[in-house]
Amino acid sequence: MRYHFKNNSYICEPSKDEYQKDFLKRATQLCWDRYSPRLKKISPKYDEVGNSFYSLSNDLIVASISKLNPSNISLSVTEDGSLHYTIKFDDSTLFIETFLNLDQENFIYFELYEKDDKVISNEISLGDGLLQITQYFSQQESRAKFGTTFKKKNSLECDFVSK
Repeated sequence: MRYHFKNNSYICEPSKDEYQKDFLKRATQLCWDRYSPRLKKISPKYDEVGNSFYSLSNDLIVASISKLNPSNISLSVTEDGSLHYTIKFDDSTLFIETFLNLDQENFIYFELYEKDDKVISNEISLGDGLLQITQYFSQQESRAKFGTTFKKKNSLECDFVSK
């Protein structure tokens, strides 16, 4: 996109973070559209609870995970009423499993593997689990080597073109 401001011309593009977030949102939405009808087969109530949970949680998951430079994400909805996010990083895999419960809080379980070693395994709230994962990755040298993993970026990056 080209912008003009105070007689100067700039070319601006969304930052890598925005592309990453957009990709993750589109990927999880495609998965949700494909697999969420399984909840309707269980019952209309499971469909309602699942849709509500997805609507409330997906943006939070994507916003938190996108800062960690994932290489891939997938979302599956099982025939027993659970949602399973699988997030791949260079040498790590994160699983976020939510077991929908119609009578009380959903059960949310986080598992993080570094290569073949389980380094986090916890039943925890979604917000606390995402915070725990973010803190874990912030301590890892392999994530810090990129230098921009945990820096806030503007949503637009602009280059000066001309006056």
